[in-house]
Amino acid sequence: MAPIRTGLIGTGARAHSYGSYISENQDEFELAAVADIVPDKLNGYADEYQVPASARYPSVEELLDRGPELDALVITTNDASHEPVAISAFQASLPVLLEKPIATSAEGAYCVVHGADSRGLSLTIGLVLRYTPFYRKVKELVDGGAVGRMIQVEAKEVLHVHHTATSFMREHYRRREDCGSFILTKCCHDFDIFNWIVGASPVRVASFGGLDYFLPRSDAALRCSECDRTHVCPFYGPRAYGNRRSTPNTDLCVYHTEKDTVDNQNCLIEYDNGVRLAFSVMMLGARERREIHIVGDEGELRGDFEKNEIVVDRFWPTETWRFDLSTPAHGHGGGDNALMSDFRHQILGTAEGGPLASALAARESVIVGVGMDEAQRSGQTVELDQLRARGESAIHAGAS
Repeated sequence: MAPIRTGLIGTGARAHSYGSYISENQDEFELAAVADIVPDKLNGYADEYQVPASARYPSVEELLDRGPELDALVITTNDASHEPVAISAFQASLPVLLEKPIATSAEGAYCVVHGADSRGLSLTIGLVLRYTPFYRKVKELVDGGAVGRMIQVEAKEVLHVHHTATSFMREHYRRREDCGSFILTKCCHDFDIFNWIVGASPVRVASFGGLDYFLPRSDAALRCSECDRTHVCPFYGPRAYGNRRSTPNTDLCVYHTEKDTVDNQNCLIEYDNGVRLAFSVMMLGARERREIHIVGDEGELRGDFEKNEIVVDRFWPTETWRFDLSTPAHGHGGGDNALMSDFRHQILGTAEGGPLASALAARESVIVGVGMDEAQRSGQTVELDQLRARGESAIHAGAS
């Protein structure tokens, strides 16, 4: 069977995960064309993954209009452009792997799903946490009755200080115009996992947070190269980026960058089955981690994603079940490779069902993320059906 001829739009960090997979599995995929609006990024990426000069394009429009015949498209552009790029791909009748979030608004998320459904096209979403052995085991245990009837969930995500200093305080994620809100772009993964594990529809959300630490300070210079604090600052650019690809923003001071984001946020969700969930995200961590605690009427489950450990304590008879999962060698806890395998089977028509991370599930993760942002900014509880109604109205407006 010939490999799937794949085009890739956007050559940021996530693009390298897909490029690496394609390079290692050339019997499955061929990277046939690449596009990016930044010439240096485009050429650097294409050189690394051996894409010929004739298959490099400065825009999605040029790739789709003048590029080679393709079987599928992978979209890893900045978050604010996911919606229009995906719609362009659907108009070209291509199945798509779209990075999360699928849009930065409720209206956009509904339009993306409608765009694929109305043309009968496969849409696989980069919600890779669903594909990890850790969360699949959590889902299996909960569905199997390990904690009985679920009552409440507590979860948290902590970012390492270097992750914070690079992606979220120096790069484009610090600005809403490029990626929407922080809570949507970073945590739609988490909201999707919560919705999946709880197995119900989120009804309303509340959220509190702000930018409380990464504020201008008088003892820090505008650039690391001009600063006297480099020996004591954990966010010093060259140290924070380490082996990562440096960018024009590496030298920017994390305190003085222009940003309209948050550096901490707490979130509450109420589901239509009565389950209530509390989630916190913190950006000052000594180690990166995701943790989850699920309480039911027959027991409780605690899980640490980075350690790949799950512990279930049953109330009666009292017993403890421990699961020490092997640590996958590939990105996102093994989720990246499983996602690409699912994408391939969706294209070939050999999957047993739809994608594990469906477009409808991705739409709901956007609804929760947008709701959290609106709740945090307004100080009000947000009813999610109001956002769903806005999304439906956008579809009807587009059809009229």
